[in-house]
Amino acid sequence: MKITSRIIAGYGLLIGILAGMAVYQAVTIARMQSINNTLRETNFLNARTCLEAMQDQERIEEFVRKTYLLGDLDYLNQAEEYREDYENKVLTLKRNAGSKDEQAAVAHLEQIWNSFAADFRQLHLNPPQKATPLPESLEGNLETLRSLTRSVYEISMRTMSEQVRQSRETSRTAELILWCSVFTALAISILVSFLIYRSISNPLAHLTEGTRAIAEGKFYYRLDTSRNDEFSQLARDFNTMTRRLSELDELKKDFVSHVSHELKAPLASMRETIQLMLDQVPGPLTDKQKRLLELNLQSEYRLTSMVRNLLDLSRIEAGVMEYEMRGQDLVPLVRNAIAEIEVQAGEKQLQLLTAFPEGPVMVECDASRIVQVIVNLAGNAVKVSPKRVKVQVHV
Repeated sequence: MKITSRIIAGYGLLIGILAGMAVYQAVTIARMQSINNTLRETNFLNARTCLEAMQDQERIEEFVRKTYLLGDLDYLNQAEEYREDYENKVLTLKRNAGSKDEQAAVAHLEQIWNSFAADFRQLHLNPPQKATPLPESLEGNLETLRSLTRSVYEISMRTMSEQVRQSRETSRTAELILWCSVFTALAISILVSFLIYRSISNPLAHLTEGTRAIAEGKFYYRLDTSRNDEFSQLARDFNTMTRRLSELDELKKDFVSHVSHELKAPLASMRETIQLMLDQVPGPLTDKQKRLLELNLQSEYRLTSMVRNLLDLSRIEAGVMEYEMRGQDLVPLVRNAIAEIEVQAGEKQLQLLTAFPEGPVMVECDASRIVQVIVNLAGNAVKVSPKRVKVQVHV
């Protein structure tokens, strides 16, 4: 899977969890608001209406009993006022009843109230003219109204308590799910971040190691291309680059080695020819001609030295450089090296000053290589020194 796909999948899952959590919280909040609205607009109203209905019922019962016991019709008129209020409250309870128990209790209450209302209307038509006992049917209806009104109040209170309990449970459940979702989202985000970090850091470390190896000239270094992501394509391109660099390096080595070998023969022929002319084998030379040939011979020596250095470089890179180590006196070796750069020093009007010990200085070395090192060091000193100064060589 590509790294971009992993990032999209991982953070997509995290965003999905957060979105689901947000939706659930929104639904839960809406449900709790609905419960609170029901409590505020219905259950509290029903409970208050029941309390007021109980008070009205007590007043109605009180005035009806006084009407029969005292035979005073004024109490009947006062009972009529409370009767209308009680009837309105029964209609309110019927309209706002929510649970089935509440609806059944209010329906029963309405039925008994209708029976009592019929008796109450009959009482208005034939009011008692003197103190008489309360009829049994009216007595029963009053007791039933008292009992049913209290029963409706108790049911309303239970319904309200149930709504409060549901609201509390919903709140606890929402809190629990919220914390679980937070910890789950946190764990998934840490896991996704770790996986993405690991999928990026390991290839980057290998790429850094490969780049460092190429900088050190290790063109054989290759990156792993078994992954199936963007870094795999990068590794393939890197391996192609290193392979081409290796091929170019091999071509360079082959070219240098071949050219160096090819130059050795003509240079040797030039040196022999110049030496023969200096020995005046073809004929006598003037001093000016001899000086020019000596300069030409010194240039040939420098060119031969350069070719030898190229060959040595090729041997070193190929790992086949050989040294002939034996005891040598360092003083004559230094003298020979200084002699090779005298012409170059003379051209810059430099004065070469040497200081050697009286006795021999024996070292274990390859004579030709040590001379080459000394020539390089002294030659560099001659190259970087300004004109008409002294270059000192001490052993």
